[in-house]
Amino acid sequence: MGHEGFGTSLRIYPDMNSLFHGVLFLSHFAILPLAAQVGDTTVRPGPQRFSEATSPPAANPIENLIRERAEALDQLQEEREIIFRKRAKFHMQREQSLADREEALTIRERQISTLEAALRTRESVVTAREAMISAREGFLGINETTPPTKKPRSPAPTIVGKYACVIDAISGTVLHEKDSQAKVAVASTQKLMTALLVVEAGDLDKKIVIQPEDVLVEPTIIGVKPGQSYTRRELVRALLIRSGNDIALTLARDHAGSIPAFAEKMNMRALSLGMVNTEFKNPHGLTVAEQGSTAYDMALLGRAAYAQPFIRDCIQTRSETFTFEDGSTRLLTNTNKVLTRLSSCNGMKTGYTNASGYCLVASAEKDTKALIVVVLKSNGTWVWKDTQVLLEWGMRS
Repeated sequence: MGHEGFGTSLRIYPDMNSLFHGVLFLSHFAILPLAAQVGDTTVRPGPQRFSEATSPPAANPIENLIRERAEALDQLQEEREIIFRKRAKFHMQREQSLADREEALTIRERQISTLEAALRTRESVVTAREAMISAREGFLGINETTPPTKKPRSPAPTIVGKYACVIDAISGTVLHEKDSQAKVAVASTQKLMTALLVVEAGDLDKKIVIQPEDVLVEPTIIGVKPGQSYTRRELVRALLIRSGNDIALTLARDHAGSIPAFAEKMNMRALSLGMVNTEFKNPHGLTVAEQGSTAYDMALLGRAAYAQPFIRDCIQTRSETFTFEDGSTRLLTNTNKVLTRLSSCNGMKTGYTNASGYCLVASAEKDTKALIVVVLKSNGTWVWKDTQVLLEWGMRS
């Protein structure tokens, strides 16, 4: 085979692997002329043998080139993989850093929103307190410099209720206390706070549509139905006269958007009144862990509610007909029986649960004197007797 044949053989192996095998094939046939020159006409297959005097053939340059090229490609691939891993790690670190920054921004935005909401609540509390003070001054014809009332010299009567407090509604002077700083459940008497927040917010003739979640409560209800609408004025009256828990939920949701948000407003308002041992969790007073107040704190609440003319009108109403949207009616009878037993009594709010026992915040007014009496954890009908004797004692003193 001549040079022309060798060139033809190269052309038929276009890739490196085929070229390598082609070179080996041609090298085998290149031995034939060399064998003929030394007189050996027979070429046997198998490995070639060389004498000690004869040197092995030189390495094929094409094989070396292929090997070097393969090694270079392997090294290049390894270097590229190392670079790729480094870049991938760097990008992962950047992504994690961005995620951490986003989370930090979200937390910061949430904190700012909370602070802004707290500031708005605080501003509304200050405004409401100013309005309450002005209303109280206008109704009672006094100002904040009214001198404190002298405490009675005669001892207060003994009562069954475990906790009690009697204060002067005009000056706020404490006239009598019985474990008045003990924090206990106060049941529906805390609806006074629910009513106070709604009345202070104003717009009492605005209509509220009853929602399904508003009526998911027991046991004392007025019986409103989802989809019906009533004014805030109608609902506050029903709340204070007959103590409807469904009404309390409706007013709370309308006022704050949710029960937890309304409870927060209740607690903010309580602090503004000096009720430092009070924590409210719902607008109706049904038993919840850690919810409670004290006889003294409830007296402060009663005094603030008493300064609102509309609330005073509601709590002294003995009975009233509630008209449902469908035209049906229900007679609402005030749960405060002291209203019918003592002529000077002009209202306030009852409460009862197994945890709280029988509770009552009551008010009375006679001549130039006005009192707030709180009795907590009494028994059965004794709550009416306890309250009545304390009111009578306060009026005599």
